[in-house]
Amino acid sequence: MSDQYCLDIPSLRLDWLPDETLFSWCSRYHQLSANSLARVTCRQLFGHTQVGSAHDFPARIDEFLSRNSYLAKSSQELILARTMLPFYLPFKSNAVGADAVASMGGSGVNHLRFRLGIPSGGLGAAHPLKACPQCMAEDRHNHGWAYWHWSHQFPGVWYCAPHKQPLLISTIKIDQAARFQWGLPTHTQLYELPQFTGRQVRSQQQKAILRIANHAMRLVETDSGTFADINRLANVLRNRLMEMDLASSSGRIRRQELLKSLQAHRECVGLMPEFIERECESLLNSQISNLVTGRSTIHPLKYLVYIDWLYGDWKKFQSEYTDYQVISETEGPSKPSNTCSKGLSDERYQIALDLLGAGKLSSSAIARRLGVDPSTIAAWAAKNQVEIPRRPKVLHAKMRERAVSALCIGVSKNDVAKECGISVVTVTRLLRSVPGLADQWHLCRQKECRQNSRQSWINALPLAKAMGVTMARRLEPAAYIWLYRNDRDWLDESLNSVEPFRLSCNYSHIRLERADLRCANAIYNLAARNDIGGFSELVEFDHLKCAIPNIIKVIRMPEKWPVSAHALFTIL
Repeated sequence: MSDQYCLDIPSLRLDWLPDETLFSWCSRYHQLSANSLARVTCRQLFGHTQVGSAHDFPARIDEFLSRNSYLAKSSQELILARTMLPFYLPFKSNAVGADAVASMGGSGVNHLRFRLGIPSGGLGAAHPLKACPQCMAEDRHNHGWAYWHWSHQFPGVWYCAPHKQPLLISTIKIDQAARFQWGLPTHTQLYELPQFTGRQVRSQQQKAILRIANHAMRLVETDSGTFADINRLANVLRNRLMEMDLASSSGRIRRQELLKSLQAHRECVGLMPEFIERECESLLNSQISNLVTGRSTIHPLKYLVYIDWLYGDWKKFQSEYTDYQVISETEGPSKPSNTCSKGLSDERYQIALDLLGAGKLSSSAIARRLGVDPSTIAAWAAKNQVEIPRRPKVLHAKMRERAVSALCIGVSKNDVAKECGISVVTVTRLLRSVPGLADQWHLCRQKECRQNSRQSWINALPLAKAMGVTMARRLEPAAYIWLYRNDRDWLDESLNSVEPFRLSCNYSHIRLERADLRCANAIYNLAARNDIGGFSELVEFDHLKCAIPNIIKVIRMPEKWPVSAHALFTIL
């Protein structure tokens, strides 16, 4: 072993097999080199005993290529063709993609999963190794090896597209104790997920899962940053919802119709292991609002599920996205015309002031000559302290003076309209036309709001001292928001006497209870899908780990997962 450790460079030359992953190539090298320890192979290939052994996001690719330069022209080429990174890049910006490639080429991938949004995606961060039994047989016959296919490893790919067979899942990288080991697919460590057995999957479900697998491969072939504009993506998907009559013309989602449309899709997607521990329908429904408003990005697999539900065809979605992009670009050069319009408005503004100063035309005549609304002329005049002659109509002189006096002391427009018997629109027009009235009214209104907000917050301060600022904010949210935006210094000074209130816990026990219930439901649902009284046919622990990853936590800490432990006891 010491002699092997001293051999710090690769001693074999291996070419790529079709559709092979980097981890598979390294595993073949490990077997051919007859190294007794995995860390010896890792050191020979990556210059480190552990870094580089990951099957999804390996690091030190630059070092690997310096020792095996014949395998690829650049680190980026190898990463995008042999690892799982390209699945996550189309929905990320080019800067994030370049940073991810640099991290994998460098000495470590610290926080790469967080930068890609994998842990917060709600579908877990595990990428189990998968293999097709028919592909394995063909590979042994054609190449002498059964190896890991790159196209099988991405999230959402659970069927082999050429053979229409469910993929088997491996336990090699599921067990943390063996996370630095190398391995190739063998039938002894591959298991079929129970929900994908032939008697369980209907034809419609199989077609849906195959479509999503096809979408995943089309996504991998897409360039980095293609769908990074979440606002454009939101607009495209919202337009599609409108076409399907699942959203109104204003973009408001029609929840009842949407749930009915999701019902059939839920039965197909719910078989996928990423969704087995979750209520697929509620999960998709809860995030549709964020999706169509562009408030946040989600896991790429969820995007694929939405695309399959709304379009059913990747080319149609990509075409609509591209067309929307082209339309946006063709509408973009309209900015110069906006500049011209602004210049035209400035020209009309000066002409209106000159005509008002001459006093020969009424404001209505000036508005008709310049092609603007009479209220615009009145607003321009008020802005320059010019009072235009008015024709008494509904608002007579005494009533007008009464309304102006009330507005000068800060009375609300609704109260002025009610007191004078006029409309709120008339009051607003009066504010815009009388020079200096709007500034005086806003000043009085702000002073009144400051007094009311301060008094409301002073009344809530005892609660803040006893239970924290958060509780006081819940009691007087409007007062806090107004002071935060308009009177920040006074608000900060009032909080100096308030000690920070710290919770005795972070409610982790509630999150654990919910996770326990979801895991227990997944166990019962899995047993129901197999139409058996329990797992008497699936007694191997490795099979349970593949089907439900949280089973490991239940076995190790049953006291923290009581509902799931009882579910296991019930069905076994």
